[in-house]
Amino acid sequence: GFIGQQKMISIKKHFGDTKGRYLYLSGWMVAALRSEFGPLPDQSMHEKTAVADLIRELYTFLKQADAWELNHLFRDLDEAKAAGDQAKQAEIVDKIDNFQ
Repeated sequence: GFIGQQKMISIKKHFGDTKGRYLYLSGWMVAALRSEFGPLPDQSMHEKTAVADLIRELYTFLKQADAWELNHLFRDLDEAKAAGDQAKQAEIVDKIDNFQ
């Protein structure tokens, strides 16, 4: 999962979001990285749950990353409200509403 997580981070940094972006992981990568029994000599030998487990792990990672980013936006919004900066508030609300 770590390699997939790093790839998703690089995609988001490069393109600004992950909308419409796909992450290709070959069968060999899934077999090598996700085997609960250690490295396997053939990709056809990986457990039937390996792909689903990897997708679940990547999805969880993306949700956590989004929550982290949104948390910072909400903190910035609280600071703008405390400062009475209406323009900054509107800008941050727009970022939150259009978050991807």
